[in-house]
Amino acid sequence: YESNIIYLMMAQEVVKPILQKVAKILNFETTLNKRKLQNQKKLNENLHYVNDIMKSIHFLKNKFTPIKTYFQLSDKKVPEQKQHAFNVLLQETKDRALISLAAIESKTLQVLDKTKSPFSSYEMSKMKYKHFYMLIKEIWTENFSESSIIIRCSPDDMESSFFNTNRNLLEFLFTDIIENIRKYSNGNQTIIFEYDNTQAKIVLQNDVKDGLKKKQELKEIVDNFNNSDRLEINRRSSFGLVHIMELSEMLGIECELSFIDNKYFTTTLILQGVLK
Repeated sequence: YESNIIYLMMAQEVVKPILQKVAKILNFETTLNKRKLQNQKKLNENLHYVNDIMKSIHFLKNKFTPIKTYFQLSDKKVPEQKQHAFNVLLQETKDRALISLAAIESKTLQVLDKTKSPFSSYEMSKMKYKHFYMLIKEIWTENFSESSIIIRCSPDDMESSFFNTNRNLLEFLFTDIIENIRKYSNGNQTIIFEYDNTQAKIVLQNDVKDGLKKKQELKEIVDNFNNSDRLEINRRSSFGLVHIMELSEMLGIECELSFIDNKYFTTTLILQGVLK
């Protein structure tokens, strides 16, 4: 009986925790492998889409040739005795140009069909805050240090809180945000995860490189971003910021930039949780 008690204690206190940890690791690896496969499939779809776009552009380039030829001929002056033959040639060229225009219109509509784009066709689904955090942490640590991650929420909040989001768009969003940080950072940056009731806040902050002109430009970009002035942001060659703006809107995430004390560039994201 005493030996049985010892075995039970060993199993409960030593063996069981080890097996639970192993099981969690195996489960985590399985989840990662499944996501890796999904990402590979998605990347393959994106590659096919990009290839189709490149082929379409090449097609359009070729189809513009008859149109260009027609306008070149229409401006040409010919002697009176050759006018009839020239008019026949011009009409044939015009016919080919009209056929090309119809083909260009058809192909353009195909390219503009958003249902075929992997970047505009997306589905929102529930994601645990824990998985949300794990995804962002992975992207962050690929570029910066894990020690710069600050967590201000409990494991229970991570496990029980859900958000409607799309994994692929989320990866695109944070990749752009991090690239933007790298553009202006002097090497010191942090990311803070906070949670309060059903609202999560993610704050990304970095020290800005010295340089009065760059800081002034950044201040103007921040003001335009918060005022949703896409045109002015585009003029400043900040396509990444426009992309951040559009993706955050698509995901239903509040996004605001700030330039604190003319030193700290901050991106604040706010997500509203959903019930299970």
